[in-house]
Amino acid sequence: MTDTRYKVLSDVKRITDLVGCGVEFVKGALLLDNSNNKVLAQLKFRNISGKNLKSLYITIKCYDDTGSDLLDGSSFEYAYQDLYVRDKEEFADRTAIYLPDNKIRKIGVSIDKYLLDDGQVVLGNLFKMIELPDEYQNIESKYLSVFEEDISNDLRSNYIKKTYPFKYKEGWICSCEKYNEKHLCTRCGLNRERQFEEITPEKLIKTFNEYLEREKIKEKARIEGERVKNEENEVLRKKKRKRAKKISILALVLVGILFVSNYYIIPNYVIPHSKYVSANKALEDGNFHEARDSFKELGDYKDSQEMISETLERMYIEASNMVEESNYHNAYNLYAELEMDGYKDSSDKAKEVYEFIKTGTFTEDIQITVNADLDAQWVYSVARTERETVDAKLTLEYINGSPNMEEVIIDFVGSTYGGTLGRWGSKNYKYVGEYKNNTITGKGKLYIETLTSDQYSRWKAGTGGLDFTEILLYDGYFDDGAYSGEGTLCWSNDSSSKFVVGTWKNGNISGRYSRYYSDGRLNDTGTVTNGVGFSNQYGRKDYTEQTPLPLP
Repeated sequence: MTDTRYKVLSDVKRITDLVGCGVEFVKGALLLDNSNNKVLAQLKFRNISGKNLKSLYITIKCYDDTGSDLLDGSSFEYAYQDLYVRDKEEFADRTAIYLPDNKIRKIGVSIDKYLLDDGQVVLGNLFKMIELPDEYQNIESKYLSVFEEDISNDLRSNYIKKTYPFKYKEGWICSCEKYNEKHLCTRCGLNRERQFEEITPEKLIKTFNEYLEREKIKEKARIEGERVKNEENEVLRKKKRKRAKKISILALVLVGILFVSNYYIIPNYVIPHSKYVSANKALEDGNFHEARDSFKELGDYKDSQEMISETLERMYIEASNMVEESNYHNAYNLYAELEMDGYKDSSDKAKEVYEFIKTGTFTEDIQITVNADLDAQWVYSVARTERETVDAKLTLEYINGSPNMEEVIIDFVGSTYGGTLGRWGSKNYKYVGEYKNNTITGKGKLYIETLTSDQYSRWKAGTGGLDFTEILLYDGYFDDGAYSGEGTLCWSNDSSSKFVVGTWKNGNISGRYSRYYSDGRLNDTGTVTNGVGFSNQYGRKDYTEQTPLPLP
């Protein structure tokens, strides 16, 4: 997230725990999206169920900065679906959840239920909720780093030890800060008794002091070793001075030898050998860029070409490991460099990893299915039941690789029926709203490009061009590109005021409706069932008798 668009409002901390629950809340944050003045939440959870997780349903209570409930006692529900989260993996922190009120500054998160890959549905209210302690007895990092080097395998885990374990309420707090009521921690798996025996301030301080004593002994040994070495070097220097006198006799001979060395041996053997050794050391130290460049400079010296391939392979493996560790930025940089060398499928890998880090607005060409005659000014239009697949341009906002599927923009050209000749034509449309399963599904707004009365008059008079204006056509719910659910169809003229308000299905009114004049006055009310309408003003009308030409 860039600083200009998003502002961090507050952190969301873990203050309660569900005893025995297979999913736990880790942490989160509230942010303000300055582009639309909306508040969003980013939350991180961890799967500790021992199985793969397929979905998670949560409830969010919303409060302002004074602690007042902003939803009048109700809650905001959210679902993470179509997941595949392995045991011990953290997830969801790249998902932006836009909240319903921009005054929200505090939230409470609770787990409603979750679905495991064996089909088991687990309800959150089955677990006892425990308020976590306000303070922990944190382990100092200097003690912990030494302790971790010497501990036995049964006290090792993939989680950082943050606190000394202690009894709390009916259970205990593990060194990983997880509350438990059983002997084994449900997060890190370590044994309660072993931790209470070994992870204590006394044991860690003792281990640290022993480490300091060992270091002192090592330092004394190092100093003594240097003293002995200096004495030996002094003896060698005296021997060298004696030897130098004898060597002077051979000086003239060596001048000739050095001449040959400088112009042939050194550049062709000594220097390449030195570079080769340095390149191999750089490779072993993980300095892949230095190693690769050095081997390239050596050309055909020894097996330098093979070593280039080995270096690129290690870079490839390192990039793969970075992806496993979610270190996507550095992984992308490595794949991008490997792409320049044309190594394996690095180009495809770079594109895959980029999907996790890209941030900003992106567009792509797609095809969508929509109903035709979307601008028909009818309660029910047979032409609006026609379906067509059209080319479209999708505009998406990405936040650290996560697309905001709740506010996409889709521009497309759709067919429209009517006019003075009673035939099919086309109009430009823009949809702004939710996008699910690669379809226009969910709540959104549909806009249409049209001429206002003033623009049309200027065009007819020859004083202006065909400058179209974008106006609101429909505001409500869609299902696969068709009006479906509660919604309002607007007049497609200057006023853009409501035309028909009601319940829609497959593009047309199905049930009760209210119809209005363009000045906002009520025209009539009625119902439509299977295309047959009953109006309190105009009586019965069978809309299915309309016979538009087939779509071209």
